[in-house]
Amino acid sequence: MNISLDGIEFERHSLVVRAIRVPILYFLRIVPFTVSQKLFTGWSKDARQASHWAKTYKALEIIYTFPERRAKGAVSLGDIFWQTFLSNARAVRNRLKLVEQMLSGLIIERSKRANSVRILSIGCGSGRSIFGAIAALNGQVSVKATLLDNSQSALKFSQQLSKKLISDGEQNDFEWIYTKTEGLPATLTGFSSDIIEMVGLLDYFNESDARYLFRLIYKHLSSDGWFIVSNVIPNIERPFVDRVVGWPLTYRRPGQLKNLLVESGFDKNRVRLFIEPLKIYTVALCQKI
Repeated sequence: MNISLDGIEFERHSLVVRAIRVPILYFLRIVPFTVSQKLFTGWSKDARQASHWAKTYKALEIIYTFPERRAKGAVSLGDIFWQTFLSNARAVRNRLKLVEQMLSGLIIERSKRANSVRILSIGCGSGRSIFGAIAALNGQVSVKATLLDNSQSALKFSQQLSKKLISDGEQNDFEWIYTKTEGLPATLTGFSSDIIEMVGLLDYFNESDARYLFRLIYKHLSSDGWFIVSNVIPNIERPFVDRVVGWPLTYRRPGQLKNLLVESGFDKNRVRLFIEPLKIYTVALCQKI
Protein backbone atom coordinates (compact mmCIF):
# COMPACT_ATOMS: atom_id res chain seq x y z
CA MET A 1 0.00 0.00 0.00
CA ASN A 2 1.54 3.28 -1.14
CA ILE A 3 0.67 6.06 1.27
CA SER A 4 1.72 9.49 0.02
CA LEU A 5 1.78 12.68 2.04
CA ASP A 6 1.78 14.74 -1.14
CA GLY A 7 -0.97 17.31 -1.35
CA ILE A 8 -1.55 17.59 2.40
CA GLU A 9 -1.49 21.24 3.47
CA PHE A 10 0.28 20.75 6.78
CA GLU A 11 0.61 23.64 9.20
CA ARG A 12 4.10 24.93 9.93
CA HIS A 13 5.49 27.80 11.99
CA SER A 14 6.62 30.99 10.31
CA LEU A 15 10.18 32.21 10.82
CA VAL A 16 8.95 34.85 13.28
CA VAL A 17 7.09 32.32 15.43
CA ARG A 18 10.05 29.95 15.40
CA ALA A 19 12.29 32.76 16.61
CA ILE A 20 10.14 33.80 19.59
CA ARG A 21 8.30 30.68 20.72
CA VAL A 22 11.17 28.89 22.50
CA PRO A 23 12.11 31.85 24.75
CA ILE A 24 8.45 32.43 25.59
CA LEU A 25 7.93 28.76 26.42
CA TYR A 26 10.94 28.79 28.73
CA PHE A 27 9.59 31.93 30.39
CA LEU A 28 6.20 30.26 30.98
CA ARG A 29 8.01 27.28 32.54
CA ILE A 30 9.84 29.35 35.16
CA VAL A 31 7.10 31.77 36.20
CA PRO A 32 4.62 30.66 38.91
CA PHE A 33 1.92 28.30 37.68
CA THR A 34 -0.90 30.77 38.48
CA VAL A 35 0.77 33.45 36.36
CA SER A 36 1.35 31.25 33.32
CA GLN A 37 -2.19 29.87 33.52
CA LYS A 38 -3.63 33.38 33.71
CA LEU A 39 -1.61 34.38 30.66
CA PHE A 40 -2.87 31.30 28.83
CA THR A 41 -6.56 31.53 29.68
CA GLY A 42 -7.05 35.21 30.47
CA TRP A 43 -7.22 36.60 26.94
CA SER A 44 -8.30 33.63 24.83
CA LYS A 45 -11.70 31.96 24.94
CA ASP A 46 -10.30 29.00 22.96
CA ALA A 47 -7.54 28.55 25.54
CA ARG A 48 -10.01 28.70 28.43
CA GLN A 49 -12.30 26.15 26.86
CA ALA A 50 -9.48 23.84 25.79
CA SER A 51 -8.12 23.88 29.35
CA HIS A 52 -11.57 23.31 30.84
CA TRP A 53 -12.40 20.42 28.49
CA ALA A 54 -8.90 18.89 28.41
CA LYS A 55 -8.84 15.15 27.60
CA THR A 56 -12.24 15.28 25.89
CA TYR A 57 -13.50 15.53 22.31
CA LYS A 58 -14.72 19.06 23.08
CA ALA A 59 -11.16 20.34 23.50
CA LEU A 60 -10.10 18.66 20.25
CA GLU A 61 -13.07 20.16 18.40
CA ILE A 62 -11.98 23.62 19.55
CA ILE A 63 -8.62 22.93 17.89
CA TYR A 64 -10.05 21.25 14.78
CA THR A 65 -12.55 24.02 14.02
CA PHE A 66 -10.18 26.94 14.56
CA PRO A 67 -9.26 27.48 10.86
CA GLU A 68 -12.93 27.55 9.87
CA ARG A 69 -13.83 29.95 12.68
CA ARG A 70 -10.81 32.12 11.89
CA ALA A 71 -11.88 32.39 8.23
CA LYS A 72 -15.27 33.65 9.44
CA GLY A 73 -13.66 36.20 11.77
CA ALA A 74 -15.11 34.41 14.80
CA VAL A 75 -11.89 34.27 16.86
CA SER A 76 -9.94 36.80 18.90
CA LEU A 77 -6.31 37.85 18.60
CA GLY A 78 -5.67 35.80 21.75
CA ASP A 79 -7.20 32.74 20.09
CA ILE A 80 -5.06 33.24 17.00
CA PHE A 81 -1.93 33.57 19.11
CA TRP A 82 -2.44 30.38 21.10
CA GLN A 83 -3.82 28.31 18.24
CA THR A 84 -0.85 29.15 16.01
CA PHE A 85 1.94 29.75 18.54
CA LEU A 86 1.73 26.32 20.19
CA SER A 87 3.00 23.42 18.11
CA ASN A 88 0.60 21.06 19.87
CA ALA A 89 -2.54 22.75 18.55
CA ARG A 90 -1.19 22.87 15.02
CA ALA A 91 0.12 19.30 15.26
CA VAL A 92 -3.32 18.02 16.28
CA ARG A 93 -4.71 19.48 13.06
CA ASN A 94 -1.77 18.04 11.09
CA ARG A 95 -2.50 14.63 12.61
CA LEU A 96 -6.14 14.88 11.53
CA LYS A 97 -5.17 15.68 7.94
CA LEU A 98 -2.66 12.83 7.84
CA VAL A 99 -5.10 10.26 9.25
CA GLU A 100 -7.91 11.37 6.93
CA GLN A 101 -5.66 10.89 3.88
CA MET A 102 -4.51 7.49 5.16
CA LEU A 103 -8.07 6.35 5.74
CA SER A 104 -9.26 7.50 2.31
CA GLY A 105 -6.44 5.58 0.63
CA LEU A 106 -7.04 2.44 2.69
CA ILE A 107 -10.79 2.52 2.08
CA ILE A 108 -10.24 2.67 -1.69
CA GLU A 109 -7.66 -0.14 -1.50
CA ARG A 110 -9.91 -2.43 0.55
CA SER A 111 -12.95 -1.71 -1.63
CA LYS A 112 -11.24 -3.65 -4.43
CA ARG A 113 -11.89 -6.82 -2.39
CA ALA A 114 -15.40 -6.21 -1.06
CA ASN A 115 -18.51 -4.18 -1.77
CA SER A 116 -18.42 -2.58 1.67
CA VAL A 117 -15.35 -1.67 3.76
CA ARG A 118 -15.56 -2.33 7.51
CA ILE A 119 -14.00 0.26 9.80
CA LEU A 120 -13.70 0.24 13.59
CA SER A 121 -12.79 3.37 15.52
CA ILE A 122 -11.72 2.85 19.15
CA GLY A 123 -12.00 5.94 21.33
CA CYS A 124 -13.64 7.69 18.39
CA GLY A 125 -14.44 11.01 20.08
CA SER A 126 -16.24 13.02 17.43
CA GLY A 127 -15.22 10.59 14.67
CA ARG A 128 -14.11 13.55 12.56
CA SER A 129 -11.25 11.69 10.81
CA ILE A 130 -13.58 8.83 9.78
CA PHE A 131 -16.27 11.11 8.41
CA GLY A 132 -13.76 13.43 6.74
CA ALA A 133 -12.15 10.48 4.94
CA ILE A 134 -15.50 9.11 3.79
CA ALA A 135 -16.71 12.54 2.67
CA ALA A 136 -13.53 13.00 0.59
CA LEU A 137 -14.43 9.89 -1.44
CA ASN A 138 -17.66 11.49 -2.71
CA GLY A 139 -19.69 8.29 -2.48
CA GLN A 140 -17.23 6.12 -4.42
CA VAL A 141 -17.21 3.42 -1.74
CA SER A 142 -19.75 2.01 0.69
CA VAL A 143 -18.46 1.97 4.27
CA LYS A 144 -19.67 0.19 7.37
CA ALA A 145 -18.19 1.98 10.39
CA THR A 146 -18.48 1.10 14.06
CA LEU A 147 -17.47 3.87 16.44
CA LEU A 148 -16.70 3.14 20.10
CA ASP A 149 -16.27 5.60 22.95
CA ASN A 150 -16.74 5.78 26.71
CA SER A 151 -18.51 9.14 26.48
CA GLN A 152 -22.21 9.30 25.63
CA SER A 153 -21.79 12.99 24.89
CA ALA A 154 -19.04 12.25 22.36
CA LEU A 155 -21.16 9.61 20.62
CA LYS A 156 -24.14 11.97 20.39
CA PHE A 157 -21.97 14.72 18.92
CA SER A 158 -20.42 12.20 16.51
CA GLN A 159 -23.86 11.26 15.19
CA GLN A 160 -24.62 14.92 14.51
CA LEU A 161 -21.24 15.49 12.86
CA SER A 162 -21.69 12.53 10.52
CA LYS A 163 -24.87 14.10 9.12
CA LYS A 164 -23.13 17.44 8.73
CA LEU A 165 -20.06 16.13 6.90
CA ILE A 166 -21.58 13.31 4.82
CA SER A 167 -24.49 14.38 2.67
CA ASP A 168 -24.98 11.00 0.95
CA GLY A 169 -24.88 8.98 4.17
CA GLU A 170 -27.56 6.52 3.05
CA GLN A 171 -25.05 4.32 1.24
CA ASN A 172 -23.00 4.00 4.46
CA ASP A 173 -23.81 2.12 7.64
CA PHE A 174 -22.74 3.75 10.91
CA GLU A 175 -23.07 2.30 14.38
CA TRP A 176 -22.14 4.02 17.64
CA ILE A 177 -21.46 1.92 20.74
CA TYR A 178 -20.84 3.11 24.28
CA THR A 179 -18.15 1.00 25.94
CA LYS A 180 -15.20 1.38 28.26
CA THR A 181 -11.80 -0.13 27.57
CA GLU A 182 -12.37 -3.03 29.94
CA GLY A 183 -15.53 -3.86 28.02
CA LEU A 184 -13.81 -4.10 24.64
CA PRO A 185 -13.30 -7.91 24.60
CA ALA A 186 -17.03 -8.50 25.05
CA THR A 187 -17.99 -5.72 22.63
CA LEU A 188 -15.72 -7.09 19.91
CA THR A 189 -16.73 -10.75 20.24
CA GLY A 190 -17.20 -12.13 16.73
CA PHE A 191 -16.12 -8.82 15.22
CA SER A 192 -13.65 -8.50 12.33
CA SER A 193 -12.63 -5.24 10.66
CA ASP A 194 -10.74 -4.26 7.50
CA ILE A 195 -9.43 -1.07 9.12
CA ILE A 196 -9.10 -0.23 12.80
CA GLU A 197 -8.35 3.34 13.83
CA MET A 198 -7.22 4.36 17.32
CA VAL A 199 -5.90 7.89 17.08
CA GLY A 200 -5.54 9.95 20.25
CA LEU A 201 -6.32 7.18 22.73
CA LEU A 202 -2.90 5.56 23.16
CA ASP A 203 -1.63 8.79 24.75
CA TYR A 204 -3.46 7.74 27.93
CA PHE A 205 -2.17 4.16 28.28
CA ASN A 206 0.94 2.71 29.91
CA GLU A 207 3.07 0.00 28.26
CA SER A 208 1.26 -3.08 29.56
CA ASP A 209 -2.19 -1.68 28.79
CA ALA A 210 -1.00 -0.64 25.33
CA ARG A 211 0.24 -4.16 24.57
CA TYR A 212 -3.07 -5.61 25.75
CA LEU A 213 -4.99 -3.27 23.44
CA PHE A 214 -2.72 -3.93 20.46
CA ARG A 215 -3.05 -7.71 20.85
CA LEU A 216 -6.82 -7.39 21.06
CA ILE A 217 -6.85 -5.20 17.97
CA TYR A 218 -4.60 -7.61 16.05
CA LYS A 219 -7.00 -10.42 16.87
CA HIS A 220 -9.97 -8.52 15.43
CA LEU A 221 -8.28 -7.33 12.23
CA SER A 222 -9.22 -9.21 9.09
CA SER A 223 -6.51 -10.86 7.00
CA ASP A 224 -4.29 -8.15 5.48
CA GLY A 225 -6.26 -5.60 7.49
CA TRP A 226 -4.82 -2.25 8.54
CA PHE A 227 -4.39 -0.57 11.94
CA ILE A 228 -3.79 3.17 12.36
CA VAL A 229 -2.58 4.44 15.74
CA SER A 230 -0.90 7.62 16.95
CA ASN A 231 1.20 8.71 19.91
CA VAL A 232 2.49 12.05 21.08
CA ILE A 233 6.28 12.54 20.96
CA PRO A 234 8.31 14.12 23.81
CA ASN A 235 8.69 17.82 22.97
CA ILE A 236 9.58 21.17 24.45
CA GLU A 237 5.92 22.06 25.10
CA ARG A 238 5.28 19.08 27.36
CA PRO A 239 5.70 20.94 30.71
CA PHE A 240 3.38 23.68 29.49
CA VAL A 241 0.73 21.23 28.27
CA ASP A 242 0.98 19.20 31.51
CA ARG A 243 0.94 22.05 34.02
CA VAL A 244 -0.77 25.01 32.37
CA VAL A 245 -3.24 23.43 29.96
CA GLY A 246 -3.81 20.56 32.40
CA TRP A 247 -3.54 17.84 29.76
CA PRO A 248 -0.92 15.27 30.87
CA LEU A 249 -0.19 12.50 28.36
CA THR A 250 1.99 9.42 27.92
CA TYR A 251 4.80 10.41 25.57
CA ARG A 252 6.70 7.92 23.38
CA ARG A 253 9.40 8.30 20.78
CA PRO A 254 8.62 6.82 17.32
CA GLY A 255 10.89 3.81 17.96
CA GLN A 256 9.15 3.08 21.26
CA LEU A 257 5.78 3.05 19.53
CA LYS A 258 7.06 0.66 16.84
CA ASN A 259 8.57 -1.65 19.47
CA LEU A 260 5.23 -1.83 21.28
CA LEU A 261 3.46 -2.78 18.06
CA VAL A 262 6.02 -5.46 17.18
CA GLU A 263 5.93 -6.89 20.71
CA SER A 264 2.15 -7.14 20.34
CA GLY A 265 2.22 -9.26 17.19
CA PHE A 266 2.66 -6.91 14.22
CA ASP A 267 5.47 -7.76 11.80
CA LYS A 268 8.20 -5.12 11.97
CA ASN A 269 8.33 -4.98 8.16
CA ARG A 270 4.62 -4.14 8.04
CA VAL A 271 4.80 -1.18 10.42
CA ARG A 272 5.35 2.23 8.83
CA LEU A 273 5.83 5.39 10.85
CA PHE A 274 4.77 8.85 9.72
CA ILE A 275 5.76 11.96 11.67
CA GLU A 276 3.86 15.17 11.00
CA PRO A 277 6.06 18.21 10.19
CA LEU A 278 6.07 19.75 13.68
CA LYS A 279 7.34 16.44 15.11
CA ILE A 280 4.72 16.30 17.86
CA TYR A 281 2.86 13.19 16.66
CA THR A 282 3.81 9.84 15.21
CA VAL A 283 1.15 8.01 13.22
CA ALA A 284 1.82 4.30 12.72
CA LEU A 285 0.27 2.33 9.86
CA CYS A 286 0.37 -1.44 10.46
CA GLN A 287 -0.80 -4.36 8.35
CA LYS A 288 -1.76 -7.77 9.66
CA ILE A 289 -0.30 -10.68 7.75
